[in-house]
Amino acid sequence: MITFDRFSGMAPSIDPYKLGNSIAQVAKNCHFDDGTLSPIPAPRVLSGHTVPTSNTRSLYPYAADFVYSEVDTKYLESPVSNDVWDRLYFIGADGPRYYANGSTVTSYALGLPRPEVLSFGAISTGDSSDYLAKHLRSYVVALVDDYGHVGPTSLPAVRSEDFYEDASVVLNMPAVPTGNYAITGNAKWRVYRSNFSSTGIGVYQFLGDVPVGNGTFTDTLNSSDLQEAAVSELWVAPPSGLKGFLALSGGFFAGFEGNTVYLSEPYLPHAWPTQRSYTETIVGLAETSVGLLVLTTSKPYLLVGTSPANMIRVEIESDQACVSADSIVDMGDYVLYASPDGICIASGNTINLATQDLINKEDWNYLYTPTALKAFSHEGRYVTNKFIFDPRGGLNALVESELNFFGFYRDEEKDEVYFLDGSGDLLEYAPVGGTTYMGGGYEYLTRVEEYLAPVNMGAIRITMAAGTVGCEFVVYADEAEVARGTVTEAGSFKLPAGYKARHWQMEFKGDAPLRAVMLNTSFNKRFKKTE
Repeated sequence: MITFDRFSGMAPSIDPYKLGNSIAQVAKNCHFDDGTLSPIPAPRVLSGHTVPTSNTRSLYPYAADFVYSEVDTKYLESPVSNDVWDRLYFIGADGPRYYANGSTVTSYALGLPRPEVLSFGAISTGDSSDYLAKHLRSYVVALVDDYGHVGPTSLPAVRSEDFYEDASVVLNMPAVPTGNYAITGNAKWRVYRSNFSSTGIGVYQFLGDVPVGNGTFTDTLNSSDLQEAAVSELWVAPPSGLKGFLALSGGFFAGFEGNTVYLSEPYLPHAWPTQRSYTETIVGLAETSVGLLVLTTSKPYLLVGTSPANMIRVEIESDQACVSADSIVDMGDYVLYASPDGICIASGNTINLATQDLINKEDWNYLYTPTALKAFSHEGRYVTNKFIFDPRGGLNALVESELNFFGFYRDEEKDEVYFLDGSGDLLEYAPVGGTTYMGGGYEYLTRVEEYLAPVNMGAIRITMAAGTVGCEFVVYADEAEVARGTVTEAGSFKLPAGYKARHWQMEFKGDAPLRAVMLNTSFNKRFKKTE
């Protein structure tokens, strides 16, 4: 008797005659969550959502619905808890930008430009009789937009004469920068003046705010009246070509361009003063438990530190390059990505080849085209446009399942994934309770079972649950088809006689959850019993 009552995933690079117990030659559009061979529910169209066009490629929930884009767009929520301006940051066709106030009508450039240098109007240097109050002065200015983003300070406007207390200086504000910035009635200039401590260390301190529509500001403050120091000298905007937008647990954003990683200030996504450049060309970023994982076209590495400013490079003992940015997925405790050799798993400061026992490099590149691999996480599985991989699954790890998708959004609270496939619909992946199935149902080809001497299998018993189309089975003897049938309920059936074989395998297609299948040499009373 041959019994198929344990169903597992596939190992494409292992000879069918050498597969371990229950490993399949083919496992497609199936899962084994409850121990049965079961189909994966087909995507379900979500009603009440209007996708703008079939060319829509990205989506993200915003303003009580989804915001859509026809280009690949990465969205990040504000790192500020309960953000009063309800900002949504993103990188699309026009570089880093953001929406505000729940509206997608207008987007603004992320970050502000460095202003031009202030110029001077009328000047009174003050009472020169107070010699001890003599000091030099210079001024810088920063732009503050409607949403409180503070830009980098200008270069200093310097005076060479001595100033004293009770001086008066008229400052001419620079030209308001052009561009798609949030600069209207609430925007302002923030002016700072130099001051020196008793040790001779100079600092720029807050002098005052000026509405952006005002052309001048008059400084009449004494040095003791100056307030907090300027901190935004290096708060430049991110580069327009930034990629790999990522929110990190420290409240700051990360991105890259070429071989350089860029980091924002914590909780200030408009300010990007920190960058780290190395020789490797970057493909993508991900966060691990120990730091920022930087995946490249060659050697991966980590950036580790308690804040953006003190992050340093830490080497990883791995040379596994990343061949697709779209394959990088944060799985929670680890990161998965596609390398030239297979799926890699990055955990802490180690990287291992997770698929090394399932598929070799040649088959990996021929079957799955890893450079075009796209993936997301769903219920702990790594779902791609070619297959599903479960790193927890052991023998159940790899199942083929082609899924055409472009942009997607994963609702972490519900553990649901919504995606776009070019049909013009918004779809939910593998919905609970679905009654139609991916590919019409599962496809499964068992390992080859071998007998020492040729035998004839004259009967088959199938134990299964109900399904819409049931289960079609094919029996192969020494690689030749000898029987085929479709069943819609459990039962025992006779098979053709007149042949013997040493090597036996079976193929199943359908939607009825399959519990067990047994082949026997005779159709006896004991074998007729079904479950």
